[in-house]
Amino acid sequence: MAIDRSALAHAIAGASASALAVALFFPLDQLRVHEQLNPEQQSPRQRFNILRALRLRLQAVGLAGLYQGLPSSLAAIVWANFVYFFVYNALKGKAVLTGPRSVLVPALAGVINVLASSPIFVVSTRLRAASPGQYRDAMACVREILAEGPASLWSGLAPSLWLVSNPTVQHFSYERLKLLAQARTSLQFFIAGAVSKAVATMATYPLQVAQTLLRTQRGEQAASRGGEGNTGPVYRGVLDCLRRLLAEEGVAGLYRGVDKKLTHTVLTAALMFAIYERIVSRVLRLLGVQRLTAAKGLN
Repeated sequence: MAIDRSALAHAIAGASASALAVALFFPLDQLRVHEQLNPEQQSPRQRFNILRALRLRLQAVGLAGLYQGLPSSLAAIVWANFVYFFVYNALKGKAVLTGPRSVLVPALAGVINVLASSPIFVVSTRLRAASPGQYRDAMACVREILAEGPASLWSGLAPSLWLVSNPTVQHFSYERLKLLAQARTSLQFFIAGAVSKAVATMATYPLQVAQTLLRTQRGEQAASRGGEGNTGPVYRGVLDCLRRLLAEEGVAGLYRGVDKKLTHTVLTAALMFAIYERIVSRVLRLLGVQRLTAAKGLN
């Protein structure tokens, strides 16, 4: 069976662009993860001053700490974007998506991507949340997760599936903005990517908080709140997690670290789209494929 060269070109471009963008803004996402898992350590002044929070975190963990988990995060992002871009473009084919298909196709691609990439994201999140020296290497983390049961590799799967709505909203907004602005330049692609990602992030952020908490909790926390890493309570699922956060911390608990997330994800998505649009054109030419329609991406 022949490989869809157009889908492969989009997959290569999406994976490459996302890797560059994520690596550049990774410390901001580290701040977001730290704040989601340790809200009690964040003063109000630190929560709303990203530069101050970044400086304090740098003093606490050093430069290496700000990039803790970067290799596993890059592996997760590259794999997830490769899968998403390939599946999306293979399902889309050469037709321009209109009507319900403009929502159903990216949503189905998102579901397939979540199922395929969830294990590597679980490992990546655990490594990033770990205390120094907790894991000798990534395989030590994998062995710990497997000891809890293979299903732990899909911890946080429910919010991840719900979060398929994030790229769906993002892609819909991005394509409409490109059409309205008749985008042709990298700056126009950058702005369209930034605005569309901001809309998608604010709409789905509470689910991202629940996803992080569910991915990092350990099976033995059911019996004890002690131990290393995230020592919060065990949540029974997405709704239980959201309900308890709302009851204990109010709406602010549902938006832990949202300022860092917005800064990180908007800049990352904007840069990724600007790079992606350039790379995909070149890869399509290298593979001898004519680009007939604009494509969409995932971050």
